[in-house]
Amino acid sequence: MYQISIPNFNHSTLSLMNSILKYYGYHNEYQTLPKLDEELSKKYQHIVLFIFDGLGNISLDKISKNGFFNQNKADIISSVFPSTTVAAINTISTGVPPVTHGWLGWTSYFKEVDHTIELFMNRYVGCDDKVEFDYKELIKYKNIFTKIKENSDVICNYFSPDSISTVMDDANNYKYCKGKLKKGCQKLIDTLNSSDKPSYTYFYHPKPDSLMHVKGVDSLFVKLNVLKTQRLIKKTIKKCPDDTLFIISADHGLLNVKNWVYLYEDKEIYRMLKRRTSIEGRATAFFIKDKYKVNDEFKNTFINKYGDDFILKTHQEVIDENIFGEGNMHPKFEDFIGDYLAIAKTNRCINYSKKLKKPFFKAAHAGYTKAETEVPLILIKKDL
Repeated sequence: MYQISIPNFNHSTLSLMNSILKYYGYHNEYQTLPKLDEELSKKYQHIVLFIFDGLGNISLDKISKNGFFNQNKADIISSVFPSTTVAAINTISTGVPPVTHGWLGWTSYFKEVDHTIELFMNRYVGCDDKVEFDYKELIKYKNIFTKIKENSDVICNYFSPDSISTVMDDANNYKYCKGKLKKGCQKLIDTLNSSDKPSYTYFYHPKPDSLMHVKGVDSLFVKLNVLKTQRLIKKTIKKCPDDTLFIISADHGLLNVKNWVYLYEDKEIYRMLKRRTSIEGRATAFFIKDKYKVNDEFKNTFINKYGDDFILKTHQEVIDENIFGEGNMHPKFEDFIGDYLAIAKTNRCINYSKKLKKPFFKAAHAGYTKAETEVPLILIKKDL
C-alpha cells in the first residue's frame, strides 16, 4: 500500500533554505538542517544549489541506489506542502513556507476577477486567454537573493531554462539555459571560474519531473535521464573551482497515478460546487454552495465516495493544523484554500474539467505519499 508521509516543515526544503540564509548572515525564521549547517561551518567560497524538479528520494533509490548522488547523500528531507513545483520552488526562492509566500499550487482562485488562474502560465484555467489582471502583484515576495545580499557582499547567480521564477530579478547573473542542462553546466563552470568573489548559485532544472508526468516514474526515459544527469554533474563539479560546496536536492517527488476522479461525471458532487476546483489534482480546494455546507452535506458525501483515497480537511482545519506551514499568513491564503481541501493518500487525482484528455498525466504529485514528499539532501565538496 501507499506510505503516508506528512511533510515535516522542521526538516525540509524550507530548513535547507534557512540554513543557507543563516550562513549568509540573514536572520533565519525557521529550523535549519544540522548536517548542512555543519558542512557550511567550513566556510566555502562558493555555494551551488542544484534543484532537479521531481527527483524524489524513492525514485532516486530505484533508479540509481549506488550511483553518484546516493554516494553523497547526507540526509532525506521533506518537501513542503503541497509537494508541487509552484509551492516548493517558491519556498526555495524565499525561505518561507507556502502559507506565507502565497503560491500554493498550479492554480488559484482570485475573487478580484472571479477567475481561477494558472500561476506559472499567466492564463485563465479553461481557456488560453492571457491574464491582464496583475495577480503577481498580490503574491509578490522578498526573494532569497535580496535577503542574502542584505548582509553579505556575495555574487548571486541564477541558472534556469525558463523565466518563471522572480528570483532572477535580483540575481547578479541570470543565465537562460533553454532547457539544456549541459549548456547550463558549462555556463556555471565559466561563471564560477571567472570571479574570485564569494558566490551563491541557484540552478533549477525541470527534469526528471517533465519526463515523469508524461512517461511515468518507472520509464526507461526517466532512468536514462537521471543516470545521464549524474554523470554530467560529476564532470561539472570537477571543472569548478576548489572551495565550492554543491548542494543537490529536489522540490518534490512523484508517483504513478490512475483512476482519476472526473468531477463533471459525478453529478452529485458537481452540483454542489460554487466554482471550479483549484490548487492541484492531489491537493484540491473545493468551493461549495452554501446550502450544501449545511449539516456537512458535501463533507459526508465526499468522504462516503472518496474517503479511501483522500483526506478531507475543512477550511478551519487547514489553518489550525498548519498544513501549509507555520508563519505569517499571506493575505490571500484564506481565499485560495476554499471551503474544503482534499489531500490524496493513494494514487488518485481529481480533475474538474472535461476539456482535458483522459488521462493527461501518468505521474503526479502534491499528495501525502512518501514518494511525493521525501527528497534527498546531497552534499558534494570539491575534492573529487
